[in-house]
Amino acid sequence: MLGKFPRQHRFVLGDRMAQRLYHLLELLVRATYASRQAKRELLGAANVEIEVFRHELRIANAQQLVTVAQVEHATRLLDGVGRQVGGWRRALA
Repeated sequence: MLGKFPRQHRFVLGDRMAQRLYHLLELLVRATYASRQAKRELLGAANVEIEVFRHELRIANAQQLVTVAQVEHATRLLDGVGRQVGGWRRALA
């Protein structure tokens, strides 16, 4: 999806969104191996990354860089990840 952005958006918004997803992945992998307290902090940061990505997705949609169907699909996937992160955080409480 991000590779199809027009050139002027691919290297700003597209790269930013791709880097955010890689950072989210890194946070979740780090949380897997972290201590209990560090897990809470990493999972909190992961929730923030998910929320910021949602806003970037809305920006991409407003600029007509992605279709409504793509936004819906990405939102469903993000919701699933968010539910998993939330469940993991609740299990640590």
